[in-house]
Amino acid sequence: KRKFRRENWPFDEKTDTYTCPNNRKLGFVEEQTDKSDTGYERKVRVYQCASCEGCPFAAECKRSQDKARTVRHSTQGEAYKARAKDVSSAPAALAVGQSASTMTIRTGALFLMVGMLYDRRHTRTISEFGGLKSVMPWYSALFLLICLSSIAVPGFNGFIGEFLILVGSFTFSPGLVIVSTLGVILSAAYILWMVQRVMYGEVTNEKNANLPDLNVREWATLLPLVFLSLFMGVFSSYFTPSIEKPVMKIIQEARAKSLGRGGAIRMIPSARPAPTASEPSTDQGARP
Repeated sequence: KRKFRRENWPFDEKTDTYTCPNNRKLGFVEEQTDKSDTGYERKVRVYQCASCEGCPFAAECKRSQDKARTVRHSTQGEAYKARAKDVSSAPAALAVGQSASTMTIRTGALFLMVGMLYDRRHTRTISEFGGLKSVMPWYSALFLLICLSSIAVPGFNGFIGEFLILVGSFTFSPGLVIVSTLGVILSAAYILWMVQRVMYGEVTNEKNANLPDLNVREWATLLPLVFLSLFMGVFSSYFTPSIEKPVMKIIQEARAKSLGRGGAIRMIPSARPAPTASEPSTDQGARP
């Protein structure tokens, strides 16, 4: 049934015609103005087939049983639909920008903290550590905060991006969102497992017994990153508006390019003034 809907018919801008499933042309006839009971007016372009006689799809195309098929197209309506689709795509796109900005903070902090530990022990093997919470309490506390941000715990900057991505993507593919949610759970499991193995328990390796805690330089490096991880999570509304405008612009530009792909054939016709009496129509198949 959907193949007989006007939205699924190719539109040729050069000839200003639709092509039905039987490869017959529906040419432009006139432009009308519809007015609702509330006073809302919209301009509608009317396209009509020269004749549906002998069409093998006449029984399925309900509107052409007793007359030639006519389709109506509102350029304003299509604009509103495109805008609504842009708005529905905005949460996921906003999440990408938000996640990209927050990822640089938490990922950079994790690399720095792993480097600090490597500078003390010259190894990154998990089994070489254990019980660092009692040896390096401040380091362990900051490391735990950054890991909580990485697994998207509410209140940290990682939560906003992941939550918006899942919400915005659910409209397009619920199945993929469910699979992605399993990935979030697995990532939280292995990060917490790593924290438990490295930071908690007894000190089993004598080389870890006298490791120094954070020095002044390391405090000055990590504190701003930890602060931003918390601040961007609690007060995310301060950052979202600055991302929204460029994201919406990217969505609209991408939609315009996708609609323009394929030369003169487009699924949605652009607004075009109706021909006047002094300018005869060049549409193929249009009725006078």
